Amino acid sequence: MKKAIVVLTICLLFVGAFLLVGCQKKESIQPEPVNNPAVGGESTSGEESAGGGEPEEVFVFELMQDGTYQVSAGGGELPKKLEIPTEHEGVAVTQIKAEGFKGNTTIEEVVVPESITRIGDKAFADCTSLTTFKVPYNVNSKFSGDVLDGCTALRLFEGWNPSDNSSGSITWSLVYSYTAKPIRVVTRVATTMPGPSHYVANVLVNSVRCQVEFFDYSELSSIQMPTGGADVWVHFTDEITSFTVPDGVFGLGVIGGSNLTTLVLPESVNACVFSLNTTREGPLSVCYQGTLAKWVGEMTVDGFPQGTSLYIGGNKVEGELVIPASVTAIKPSCFSGLADITSVVLPEGVTEVGSFAFFACTGITSVTIPHSVTEIDFCAFMGCSNLTSIIYQGTEEEWRNVKKGSVWDENTGNYTVIYQPQA
Repeated sequence: MKKAIVVLTICLLFVGAFLLVGCQKKESIQPEPVNNPAVGGESTSGEESAGGGEPEEVFVFELMQDGTYQVSAGGGELPKKLEIPTEHEGVAVTQIKAEGFKGNTTIEEVVVPESITRIGDKAFADCTSLTTFKVPYNVNSKFSGDVLDGCTALRLFEGWNPSDNSSGSITWSLVYSYTAKPIRVVTRVATTMPGPSHYVANVLVNSVRCQVEFFDYSELSSIQMPTGGADVWVHFTDEITSFTVPDGVFGLGVIGGSNLTTLVLPESVNACVFSLNTTREGPLSVCYQGTLAKWVGEMTVDGFPQGTSLYIGGNKVEGELVIPASVTAIKPSCFSGLADITSVVLPEGVTEVGSFAFFACTGITSVTIPHSVTEIDFCAFMGCSNLTSIIYQGTEEEWRNVKKGSVWDENTGNYTVIYQPQA
């Protein structure tokens, strides 16, 4: 009996040992956690993933030659608010891969950290749910507008001006990228972080950390201007024939506008840059709601298209233009291209006539210039092809001493200077 019990006990011990070894072998063949293939791991097959493996990674990190990572979308579901990581495994993430998140329809907001130094082409193109994009000031300023190409829901861009290295490119790539609706308005809000300065025609623009907001034409009336005002760039398409700029706008950029016929400017505007389609036909009426003195003394204009008529305070600028006595300088280009003016009278006290001030005013036949003028800037009366007389209220010697810029009177015809010294 004892012998049987011993044999049974030995058998039970063998069975237990066998089962224990079997369990250990079974455990050892379970799939390993899903690793990111970009950093050396191997992903499981679709069958294993569907069978309860770890979820796919949200990001893919690729090691670059400089020893940092670039990031793109993995196979996992991205969050609505996508915050790009600053590092991976203790190493900095410095780039967003070209087309890295292209076509995602989940992302609504993107926050780019300061570790990122470059965003690849079309990185977020066709992300049709994206409404907000925030980028740090040190991102390579040459990243192009196609980073957000096709993001038709975009309403807010915050970051460094993406085109601050060349003249004439103030966020224009962004403006041109979003023309799915009839109009987009870009609002630039300066902060305490200034950048390089450059010129667009005669308007000095500081490249600053900015906020860009996009509005549909139907929503324009609800725009709230930020404290201190803002510069607004408006891109018109063929559907727009008239437009009223909201009060609080300081600088206005006008782009497109093949069929634009009426543009109403508030008194707050002090700089206006036109880049209208050269193929546009028909007249354009610009209606300024301020005074003539403010327009002449404070407004800088560039690019009035041919055939423009200017209305100030409801009155058309035409015939004899008498500048108010309070004006001390004629701002650049403020009457450029206006063919309805036939004569100009500048008051005593004006010291300077700005560049292009009366450029291509083909209707002007006479100009009265006071003794107080010391400088006539370049191209001031260039293209006034019907000019026949300049009445100078000083002596011939004083007229010779007036500083005159290059080609100030180019293509003005055979005018005569008449000297009328004042007592």
